[in-house]
Amino acid sequence: MIGCIAMHSAAHAQARDKDAVAWVSLAIKQKIFNRLSYRAMIRFRDGNNLSTIQSWYTDVGVYYHFRKTISLSANYVYAPARNRDGYFTTYHQYYISLNNKVPLSRRLSLSNRIIFQHTSSFFLFDQGYKPYARTDVREKVLLNLKLLKRNKIYIGDEVMTTLSEPELSLRRNRLYVGMSQQISSRFSADLFFVLQSTYHRKVNLDQFICGLTFTYKFRKMLDD
Repeated sequence: MIGCIAMHSAAHAQARDKDAVAWVSLAIKQKIFNRLSYRAMIRFRDGNNLSTIQSWYTDVGVYYHFRKTISLSANYVYAPARNRDGYFTTYHQYYISLNNKVPLSRRLSLSNRIIFQHTSSFFLFDQGYKPYARTDVREKVLLNLKLLKRNKIYIGDEVMTTLSEPELSLRRNRLYVGMSQQISSRFSADLFFVLQSTYHRKVNLDQFICGLTFTYKFRKMLDD
């Protein structure tokens, strides 16, 4: 933890680039069996000060619900991203996540998500052009406040650390503030703002992100 704080301070002492970004996402959820469900999402990321689509991805995962507040998922992500030459390079991500929610009071709760993910430029055994691979661990903590029956606000932080380099390195930090609104029994919207800081030997960037996610549930989920 002390090492991460030191790297965070050192990175901010350097000259950093700024960018304004918008994320728009559509997600669906459906219960498969009593404790099993799946989720699929597509997200578009418009960057370079809102002038260009920088990336888009589809995320498909299967979730096993141990109980109402704890779940484990296995996910695959297909993620084309624009490179420095202006062309799109396709990346593949495979990750598992452990999700937990702890009630603190009738209206207040704490959410925690831990992800182990591997990012690669090849799918299974296809090496492709300029093979790339990286392994990271991400942890996200949110403090949720339920305002009314159908909405809540939240603040939180997510840290991503790269494991595949010779030394552990803090790669990215995200500070979140947002609001979720249940529009109907099956349809919800999530509006959020993120300050994303990237720390890397090639990238020192602060991104100011506005995001909007729409989610549709085909059947009632266990964690409702």
